[in-house]
Amino acid sequence: MTQRLFVSIAATALALAGCSSTDADPDQLTSAQVEESLLVADSLGEGFEEKADDEDEIDIESPMGCLTALDDFDADVDATDASVRFAFRPGAGPGLPEVTNGTLSFATTEKASAFMDRFTDSVASCRTVDERAENGVEVRLDVALDKEVTVADADEQADLRADGTFSFGDRALRFSVAMSVVRSENNVVAVLTTDLAELAVVSPLTEEYTRLAVARLLAVADGDEAPDDAASVSPEPHTGPAAPA
Repeated sequence: MTQRLFVSIAATALALAGCSSTDADPDQLTSAQVEESLLVADSLGEGFEEKADDEDEIDIESPMGCLTALDDFDADVDATDASVRFAFRPGAGPGLPEVTNGTLSFATTEKASAFMDRFTDSVASCRTVDERAENGVEVRLDVALDKEVTVADADEQADLRADGTFSFGDRALRFSVAMSVVRSENNVVAVLTTDLAELAVVSPLTEEYTRLAVARLLAVADGDEAPDDAASVSPEPHTGPAAPA
C-alpha cells in the first residue's frame, strides 16, 4: 500500500536525520479533548440539534452489502486509544441529512497511519451495493473511493462516496452516503453524511463538515478552544424524500 511505503520512507528519513518517529510523535489527546474537538450542532447549519447516539434509535434492517464495513469503523482500535463517536440527528427541519462525526487519537503517528491503511483496505474493493433484506428493503448504490488529500493540514485522506436508491415495495427513493476520513499526525477524523438526496447535495456538505472537524481538532491539539465556526454551506431541507430521476 502507498501509505505503508510512505510511513517506511518517513521513518527512514527521520532516523537518518538523527531522530526517531517516536520522538516526533505529538501527544495523544485525552478522551475529554477528543470530545471537545467534535462538531456541535451549531456547526452544521440551521435545523440540527444535538442528541445522544442511542436516543430515539430506530433499528431498520438495511442491507448495505460491502458498506457494512463502515459499522465496524473503530472496532479494532485498542482500548487505550482515545475513541469518541458522536452523532447528530435531523432537527426541526424536514429532510435534513444524518451526520456522524468521530475522532480517534492514537499514541503514535505510525498507529494512526496503520489505521488509515486498515480502513481503506476494508472498502477498497467495494464498488457496488445491490442487496435485498428479508423485510423487502432494497439498497442499490454505486461506490467510489478517492485518496486525494484536499483538506488543509491533512497527511492522509480517504473519501468514500455512494449514490443510488433505497427501495421498499414499489417505492424507490434517492439515497446517498458520503464519508471522509482524514489523518493529521496521530489523529484521525471521520465525518459520515447520509440522506435521501442525491450525492451532489450530500458530498459538498461532507467536505465542509470535514474541514470544520479538522480545524476544531487542530485547535484543541494546540491547547486552544475549538472554534465555533459554522459551515459556509447549509443543507437545504427537501419537503419529502427525493425520488430517483
